[in-house]
Amino acid sequence: MKSNKLPNKAKELMERIHNLTDENEFILYGGVPIDILLNKDIKIHDLDIAIKDFNKYKIKRFGENIKRKGFKIIEPHRKYYIYKKIEVILLYAKNKELFLDVVFLKEPKLIGQFNIETLYFRYPQLDYIDNFNALDGIKKKKIKLIRSLKEENPHLLLGRLLRLCSKYNISLKDKNTEKILFGLKNQLKKWKIKDNLNNNSYLSCISSLFKSIVQSHNKKDFIEDMINKSILKIIFPEINNIDLDKKNIINEISKIKTKLEVIILFDKCIKSKSNKQSFRNKIKELKIRKWDKEDFKCSKYFK
Repeated sequence: MKSNKLPNKAKELMERIHNLTDENEFILYGGVPIDILLNKDIKIHDLDIAIKDFNKYKIKRFGENIKRKGFKIIEPHRKYYIYKKIEVILLYAKNKELFLDVVFLKEPKLIGQFNIETLYFRYPQLDYIDNFNALDGIKKKKIKLIRSLKEENPHLLLGRLLRLCSKYNISLKDKNTEKILFGLKNQLKKWKIKDNLNNNSYLSCISSLFKSIVQSHNKKDFIEDMINKSILKIIFPEINNIDLDKKNIINEISKIKTKLEVIILFDKCIKSKSNKQSFRNKIKELKIRKWDKEDFKCSKYFK
């Protein structure tokens, strides 16, 4: 495992997190480390933090500690599963400037499913680890799985794939991406979505689908590729090629700026009343993602 020195901006951020949380050992992962190393001028808002601990008392103390530092706890102790069976605990908190997405798990190195999301900063070492060449993958726009498709929930993987491709402008028609999509589609054909409606991974996939469209560099090309590759149909069987006004979606999608606008457009372009109602019912289920204000707002749109 090769470590690399952090630039000063990254060191300052890690020290800031330490001062806010009083945590002496943690990992910062997700989009922020990548953006900092790519020298992007970003406003830091969401911080993904991983802590190697699974003691419920420690987790409770962590929450109480950041409350004293001015954070409001949105979700104090949410059970979640990675690699299908490995349990982790999630804690969400926010203040006026930051949203903390904190995961407590036995091995922080398990974070990430794709090469371009596995880079992380370490504290107190003040270095970063890039075992799967995330920076190179982003520059070359090549996304790869770092483990077998069978090791993770396919809904979770598909949602992550879409968000990463849209954020880093990686084509869904790239050979690497197509290979992953082909495998995911085969895995998802075995899943009955209606039986997993309240499953967090499925709802996370729905949320990620909308987010990926909103943040995509070219919304028209991105949505057209998703339609042509049957990605929409897999996530929402009611949005099929026969009962969908594809032309209208493609023409209107460039104007979209929020998840809710995507949902309204999709709803308008589903012709069948029964399919429209099925789509709306799934959107209503986003209410369980109460920590995500935008998702919760979307869930309330169809009364």
